[in-house]
Amino acid sequence: KPEIERYFSDVLRIIDSELDTNQHDKLEHFFGTIVIKEEKAGFANKSVIVDGQQRITTTLLFLIALRDLEQDHQKQNYITQNYLINNSSTFQDKIKLKQVTRDWEAYKTLVNGGEISEPSIIKNAYELLKKLIKQNSEKNKDVNFDHYIIALQRMNVAVIFLDERPFKGEDPQIIFETLNSLGKPLTLSDLVRNFVLLNMKSNHQSEIYENTWHPLIEDVFQDNTSRFFRDYLQYKTVSSLKVVSDNNTKELYQQFKDFVENTFKSHNDFIQDIIRYVKCYKWIIQENNNDTISNNNANDKEIKELLRNIFHDIKSEAFKPFVLGLLEYHQYTINNIKLSDELLISFLKTIRTYLIRRRILGLTQGENKNIVLLSKRIKELAKGQVSMLELLTSMFYRLRLPNDSEIKNALI
Repeated sequence: KPEIERYFSDVLRIIDSELDTNQHDKLEHFFGTIVIKEEKAGFANKSVIVDGQQRITTTLLFLIALRDLEQDHQKQNYITQNYLINNSSTFQDKIKLKQVTRDWEAYKTLVNGGEISEPSIIKNAYELLKKLIKQNSEKNKDVNFDHYIIALQRMNVAVIFLDERPFKGEDPQIIFETLNSLGKPLTLSDLVRNFVLLNMKSNHQSEIYENTWHPLIEDVFQDNTSRFFRDYLQYKTVSSLKVVSDNNTKELYQQFKDFVENTFKSHNDFIQDIIRYVKCYKWIIQENNNDTISNNNANDKEIKELLRNIFHDIKSEAFKPFVLGLLEYHQYTINNIKLSDELLISFLKTIRTYLIRRRILGLTQGENKNIVLLSKRIKELAKGQVSMLELLTSMFYRLRLPNDSEIKNALI
């Protein structure tokens, strides 16, 4: 679903550019690499798609959905004849694309205009694309059939043709593996760094990387840089995001990119913003730190001890974005509001009590998803409009702060 929605939003970006009369150079979109191995099949040529199956299948399903929503027979025919079938082919139903998996039957039914009875991912993808096209037509009356076709024609691909001679060409499987899995996968921090720096002029890139990005972010966090980006994003968007892993790096990166593009005028503004949080996050993840959090020695010691208890003794992940926000309000004045040492200490003590009581009862359920949502109340906390205890006691039952009798029974 996220990939298909992303695909559709790329199509819409091209259409928006097409409709924008101020844009002379219309937007195009790089669609990725497709690797093909040509084979002879009688008089015709057969192309085996080594890499790019998903992209091509999605595009053809998009065209089928577009055809099936269109009333004009001529336009319906245009899609079928140009993109879906090849009249000179001797292959089954003259269909251009043959899946090697069990999705083939479902795909064939769609091309031929039939109804799919069995559940299948092909059917789900087709239905979703149909829904997205419909919703867009209702929302934007200017967009018509031709615009979608133009958008697809503005998608650029790099096509690699493999040599068909067995002694010369490498095994397609090896090539597929090399393209898709060999080499260390890029981390979230790699992707974010490239996104932030790549659209700058090369000398500016080097300067920003060497003087700002590397020393002030990557050098501080090293292997924790991706986690920092995730927790920063959780705090900023007040939403629960998946834990960073190789499987969801691209998804998190996409959310990060959308956030930066929708929030900041330039990448420099974003860099200035994220650097504000570096020291605060460092205090959260480092068990021992020599920085000064408070100028009052006793308070400084107490804050560090509380942070160590919450994040290293109890090992709470859920409170990281929220405490990042508390520390921001403690370090900087935001809209004339600044958190005093005393308030920060009392908030952290309440959090520690909350966690200790829940751990005694073996409760952790729901914390990672819901604690981050408290971040939107930090301003009220800092202004004294609500207390930390009120926030933690007003959550639903499985996130409750256990009362004395619960704790007493558990300890007995």
